Amino acid sequence: HNVTLKLEGYKDSTKQVTIEANETAILDFVLAEIVDTHTPYTPSGGGGSGPTYTSYTGTGTLTVGSSNIALRSIKVNAEDKAGSLFVQIGTKVLDKDGNPLTSITLTPLASDDMPAVPSGALFKFAGYVYEAGPDGATFEPGITLAFDLPADAWNALDPDNNDFKVKWYNEETEEWEDVPTTTYKSTRSVDAEITHFSIFALFTEPVTTPTETPTPPVDIDIPTTPPVDEKPPAGEFPTTIFAIVVVLVIVIAAGYFFIVRK
Repeated sequence: HNVTLKLEGYKDSTKQVTIEANETAILDFVLAEIVDTHTPYTPSGGGGSGPTYTSYTGTGTLTVGSSNIALRSIKVNAEDKAGSLFVQIGTKVLDKDGNPLTSITLTPLASDDMPAVPSGALFKFAGYVYEAGPDGATFEPGITLAFDLPADAWNALDPDNNDFKVKWYNEETEEWEDVPTTTYKSTRSVDAEITHFSIFALFTEPVTTPTETPTPPVDIDIPTTPPVDEKPPAGEFPTTIFAIVVVLVIVIAAGYFFIVRK
């Protein structure tokens, strides 16, 4: 009988054994680890040692475990050297039928081949569009689609007055839809987190400055105190009493004058 031992990450090992009924045998297998012929790289900019990944151009090979989990990190660079895909070790990778995903591709498209941008849209095509395949592949958590732009292209897109947006094309709705995007101006790069494969493109949108709504003035009613009759200073003869006395004197004098004449 031929007995073959299969173990993830190792080449199959086969032994031949002859046994009789009800007998047992002990086999000694020598396993050879599968060695990738590509050169692993360490991501730059992180400082110190970090997790390594294997770099490809155009098409990358995934090593997937029994739970559809990527057993190592890979990076797939597009032929134009601007776009790239990064799959982190530990990511669940499936094809459109829910089977393990064994390879991925990133292909630049000509602007004439990309779905049209609707007229009147605020966003404008920034010159980079890719088809990530196979179509329908899914990732959990999301993987990184990166755009690393040369200085002349970056400056031509006026990053001081424009925001960068990555969008994917939804064939069912025939619309471009937003993808979570992060811009790194210091390295002239834009990263997007994607959870499935489709057509992706880089766009710009004018920077919007929020306008402050002026606060209407608030009328404050200040209660007015009714005037208080002033009290005459102490020692001053009241004017009203003085007038009454004068009138009485005049009346008495007139009466006396009338009696005397009579």
